[in-house]
Amino acid sequence: MIKSMTGFGRSEYSDGKRNIICEIRSVNHRYSDITVKMPRRYSFAEDKIKQTVKEKLVRGKVDVSINVENLTENDVVIKLNQLAAGQYYENLKELKEQFQDMGVKKRQQAIQEARAKLTEASAKANPGIMAQKGVGKPVDIKKIQPGDTVYVKSLDQKGTVLAVSGRELEVQLGS
Repeated sequence: MIKSMTGFGRSEYSDGKRNIICEIRSVNHRYSDITVKMPRRYSFAEDKIKQTVKEKLVRGKVDVSINVENLTENDVVIKLNQLAAGQYYENLKELKEQFQDMGVKKRQQAIQEARAKLTEASAKANPGIMAQKGVGKPVDIKKIQPGDTVYVKSLDQKGTVLAVSGRELEVQLGS
C-alpha cells in the first residue's frame, strides 16, 4: 500500500459508443481527501470509486475526474424525476383553471404557448421528466421494472428501462 503520493495519471477508453477519459491528480497531504468529479448520471458509482482509491492510498489529496462523451444517441440514459413531473402536472392544472373563462380560440392559443414554455424549461432542466409505459397510458413508477419499454414524451422516443431507483428511472433510448 502506498503511504503518500504526488502524481498525475490519465487514461482514455473508447468502445465506439462512448469515449471515457479518467484523470487522477494527487498531492501529498496529511490525511486522506478524495474528490470525484463525474457526470451526474454516473454518480451512483462515486462511492465505489472513492473506496477503490482508498484501498490503494493511505493518505493524500486525490482528485479523480471522469468525463464521458457519448458518440451515439442510443446510449443516452434518462432519469425520470417523478417529484418534478408531479409539480409540472400541478402547474398545468393551475394554468387550465386560469384559462377556463377565455374563449376557445384564445384559450387554446394560451395553453399551447404555456405548454411550449414548460416543455422547453423541463427539457433544459431534466429532459426525461415525462415517461409513459405503453401508448398514452401514464403508469405508477412503482410498477415499472428493468426491461420494460417506456416512451419518453419530451424526447418523442422509446427506450428500455435499465434501472429503477426510488423515483428515478434509467432509460436507454432507441431500444
